[in-house]
Amino acid sequence: MAEIAQISGDELQVIAGREGFDFTQLMQDYYVTAIVFLLKDIEGIHFKGGTALQKIFLNHTRLSEDADYTVSTDIDKLRKPIEKRIKESRLFQEVTKDKDVKGYLRLVAHYRDPFGDKGTVFIDLNSRASLVLKPERNNVSHFYEGYIPAFSVSTLALKELIAEKVAAAIARNQPRDHFDIYQIIRHDLPIDMKLVEKKCRSSGDEFNIIRMFDKAKTLKNRWDKDLLPLVREEVPFETVMKTLAKRFDLAGEKKRLRNLNAKMAQVH
Repeated sequence: MAEIAQISGDELQVIAGREGFDFTQLMQDYYVTAIVFLLKDIEGIHFKGGTALQKIFLNHTRLSEDADYTVSTDIDKLRKPIEKRIKESRLFQEVTKDKDVKGYLRLVAHYRDPFGDKGTVFIDLNSRASLVLKPERNNVSHFYEGYIPAFSVSTLALKELIAEKVAAAIARNQPRDHFDIYQIIRHDLPIDMKLVEKKCRSSGDEFNIIRMFDKAKTLKNRWDKDLLPLVREEVPFETVMKTLAKRFDLAGEKKRLRNLNAKMAQVH
């Protein structure tokens, strides 16, 4: 297996300046990318989430802080081989367990950055959500040539990656979800709403597009703090929400809901 080299603080500064990213967040992204590389040949795990979308399909419009995987094998048998790969790299000092409940395991890889400061990368492994589409093998792009070799990983199919992202935006209020969907729309990637509905139902959430916009005030209050350190170029909150409202026909969804409520009232 090709090896990873420890990058210097000076080199990270050069890359951060060249790419237009916050230095601290880029340093975290280096270690996230290292984790994805180290786990690339582990059988039965499939890279997913915003990190996968950004590193493969969205051209790094924002950086990532963790690595998420769907698991299609016995999750209990994964911990030892994952820990072994990570520790053998010598880039990480130890791997600890954060959460371990049925069908879900979070591991934490601990590192010391080039300045000697401690940092961590969360690795989320989830076997609760079953695969709907056949996984794909995709190349992972990154900024660390000479330190992390070129590589590919097993990922959720693109349509399934996107469906999970839209379902996440419906179920929770994280600025990065809405930002990623905005970038999905800008990159003209396919959004399969039937698959989104299936993902919502499988996780026990109501499939209701309006919920993506329900807590706009909370999102706006968190927008700059949560998102700005991660992005190359600032995108105003209003621009993102207007783009999503148009793509998902928010006005039409609200009208349909009003009509449905009116009909229900007549029945009662």
